[in-house]
Amino acid sequence: MSKRSKLEISHLAIIPDGNRRWAKKHNKSLEEAYEIGIRKFLDVAKWVRKFNIKVFSAWGFSTENFKRDEEEKRVLWNLFSKFLDEMIRKYEKEEREEKHKVKINFLGRIYLFPDFLQKKMKELSKLTENNKPYTVNFMMAYGGRAEIVDAVNEILRRGLKSINEKEFENFLYTKGIVDPDLIIRTGGEKRLSGFLSWQSSYSELIFIDKLWPDFEEKDLEFAINDFKVRKRRFGK
Repeated sequence: MSKRSKLEISHLAIIPDGNRRWAKKHNKSLEEAYEIGIRKFLDVAKWVRKFNIKVFSAWGFSTENFKRDEEEKRVLWNLFSKFLDEMIRKYEKEEREEKHKVKINFLGRIYLFPDFLQKKMKELSKLTENNKPYTVNFMMAYGGRAEIVDAVNEILRRGLKSINEKEFENFLYTKGIVDPDLIIRTGGEKRLSGFLSWQSSYSELIFIDKLWPDFEEKDLEFAINDFKVRKRRFGK
């Protein structure tokens, strides 16, 4: 077997772009589009397990998204709340052997969300904190620059005079999580927009034209197969 065919993915990350354009294209409300988009996260979280990918990260809400109008944010808060309630009930009621497979993290400036959402995120994280072997990271109130600034401020707060790259990673939201091997962005845009700025230095990138609500399992499989025939040099 050639060296190219042995590549495996430990961590897959996704930028789910295109919900609003999908709503306009299909003459649907933003609420309908966003709800489909949120459900898609759950679908993809199941699909990645079929490929034995242990870590899945998805950008759910950026620091810049807080600039959106109040009505759009209200719709999203309600949908986030509904989703969190469903997940909490799911993990409270499921049989032990299923329940203990997936750990769920919410990474970012979570304190920017309304208190009731913060409470539910913390409750779901607590319910799943010991689950393994799979991890799902929802990047919420997340920005790559914000993450680095927060890390630097924590380093300064501790009075550290010097730090190396490995030590710096311990101050990131993703402390202890392997860097993404592959990042997929839907919606046709070809940029990372600050997603995992530090962690994506050597990530492979795939850009898909489909809008996020239209993303299918076959698109994920295509991206994974594309990744597996690449040659990762890591600057060597």
